[in-house]
Amino acid sequence: MTPDPLEAMRLFYAEADGAIAAAGGLCRNCGACCHFETAGHILYASRLERFYLARTALRAAATEQPAELLAAGLRCPFQSAGGCLARIGRPLGCRLHFCSAQNDDFSESWHRELKRLHETTGAPWDYKPFLPFNWRQAAKKP
Repeated sequence: MTPDPLEAMRLFYAEADGAIAAAGGLCRNCGACCHFETAGHILYASRLERFYLARTALRAAATEQPAELLAAGLRCPFQSAGGCLARIGRPLGCRLHFCSAQNDDFSESWHRELKRLHETTGAPWDYKPFLPFNWRQAAKKP
């Protein structure tokens, strides 16, 4: 039986968050990692990640960012002066980009697990830049 994609992602993120914490990852939800563009990085997210976020986050979150930056896909619609407005549903890349430590092997192992989860749930592996975030497209069944 194919697992429910929402429940599978919830369990995946719970396991990843536990492993990140055990590895010394400490997130204070300060929003520093939300500025991928200032570091010259691009946040990628898989189809299941976008689906989970669209189904768990508040759509009203997009009201805090300048419209031109959102339209250009340069800012996350969940970014806030107070931190992430979609903390529960944030993608793996956000979770792995914590302030206290970085480890490429650790990150790669979790991305492999995410890819396996797509195979398990039958969701196509559609790994692409997260921004701009399209609510309608992301909320469709993976």
